[in-house]
Amino acid sequence: GAHAYDVRVFTASVELTRKARTLTGVVQLCQLLPGILVPWRNPVWVQFVTHKLLRLATPLFLLTGVLAGLWLVVELLREWPAITLAVLGVVSALVLLVAPLRTLILGAVRWTIAMQFAVVKGVLNGLRGRWSVWTQSR
Repeated sequence: GAHAYDVRVFTASVELTRKARTLTGVVQLCQLLPGILVPWRNPVWVQFVTHKLLRLATPLFLLTGVLAGLWLVVELLREWPAITLAVLGVVSALVLLVAPLRTLILGAVRWTIAMQFAVVKGVLNGLRGRWSVWTQSR
């Protein structure tokens, strides 16, 4: 007699909760069926690793990319300070002055942060053994 509802409202906070719940399930699956992590026991091991487990590492990949981008900007500032500052100034001005562009970029940043936080939350739920991630509604 149980019913589950997953409202399809696409806001960052609702999607964060949904994504954290599904990623908690990935960690739970690994805990309940450890054989799924063994290549010779899991016929879809490559797909499981690439589609499920690597998703749990995306915050680390994103952080690495951001740090590499910052390093690149620092290096460009050392080599060509005037050109780099001019390009950064033009891009900043466009983002600040063009409202639709600013809205688009800020929305993308907000969603990216929310989705990466969902991954962290899902992994932490799994490491803590917190499997009750469904909320009840009546």
